[in-house]
Amino acid sequence: MNFVTKEPINKGWSSDKKYCVTDENGTRYLLRVSDIAQHDTKQSEFNMMKQVASFGVPMCQPIEFGTCEDGVYSIQSWIDGEDAEQVMAGYSDTEQYAYGLEAGRILRKIHSIPAPATQEDWEIRFNRKMDYKIKKYGECPIKYENGEAFIDYINENRHLLKDRPQVYQHGDYHIGNMMIDRGGQLHVIDFNRNDYGDPWEEFNRIVWCAQKAPLFASGMVNGYFDDNVPMEFWRLLALYISSNTLSSVYWAIPFGQDEVNTMLNQAKEVLSWYDNMRNPVPTWYKGDFNNLFALPCYCGHYCSKCVTYIATQTNNEDLRRQAQSFYKESFGFDIPLEKLYCDGGRSKNVFELCKECPFKKCCIEHGIDACSKCSEYPCKDISDYQEKYVNKCNQSEKKTNW
Repeated sequence: MNFVTKEPINKGWSSDKKYCVTDENGTRYLLRVSDIAQHDTKQSEFNMMKQVASFGVPMCQPIEFGTCEDGVYSIQSWIDGEDAEQVMAGYSDTEQYAYGLEAGRILRKIHSIPAPATQEDWEIRFNRKMDYKIKKYGECPIKYENGEAFIDYINENRHLLKDRPQVYQHGDYHIGNMMIDRGGQLHVIDFNRNDYGDPWEEFNRIVWCAQKAPLFASGMVNGYFDDNVPMEFWRLLALYISSNTLSSVYWAIPFGQDEVNTMLNQAKEVLSWYDNMRNPVPTWYKGDFNNLFALPCYCGHYCSKCVTYIATQTNNEDLRRQAQSFYKESFGFDIPLEKLYCDGGRSKNVFELCKECPFKKCCIEHGIDACSKCSEYPCKDISDYQEKYVNKCNQSEKKTNW
């Protein structure tokens, strides 16, 4: 292929040299160049990418592989979009969760490729890896506060590795290696750490997802397991995250104090999620999103039965018109259809009439998450409001579906 432009890409941790290249027709591609010594490894990576792409996985499509004067190269399709990590916070709660579901379903497709029969037993292999990490952490001059909790959890749960299956892994699957194209489609990039191993071990980088977008991380787990997450998964994931976190601090030292501080803070956050490794289900996990807004709002209103909320989540124009009629007939408010939008009273995208909710404001000022938890409950204002409106107006029995 002949290219007329070649712009370097200076992002990521890979040792590959990366470029955005353009051909004579103006079509852009991703060019990756590696040292010639990596020929066989890169050839295998390219071939496996072709196999993954054949399953319909949205990703950088492998187009050409070969050698050049700079080493070995691969040409992949260019994804015109934005880094998922950078833009995810700008999406609604529902959208973040939906992207997480998609990421989980994509990962399940990737894991449908079995490991070769010659692959070393996982229990032996990963125990050796954990022993090495524990040794290196012990030699490291920098320690985590309560870092021993990771080592204790590892030693108490090694038995979980017995008879674990092995599959093809992306190798670095997290929100930082995903993009969202101009049409809103999630894509997976950077297969350069691909490997074989326990499919559940692939989730060890979900730490980065949970830090950026807990709903995305929750959706990723639920999408992978079709909303039926086994407890054994959580116990093993805590083991894998303990192992991964343990090695992060000595890995970071050559990259400077800023990177070390990042890992120290991350370890502190992980220990907080897991109650110092005493609870295998992390606090960032939101469970079944269908029930996320089944909890009452600040005032006690159930968002999950609100016509405006359901119309938004299901993109139902009939329900949106129903809500419009309700507000006009009941209160004389002529609200345009495009403003009948709500992701729930506890979300960032609240319905027009709820944005200045005095009960929400009062709860936040008092450091509580519901009027019912106030020492003065029920005050006259909330009592009158609940009597007239809460769970009595603009209600639907329609079940939400995601």
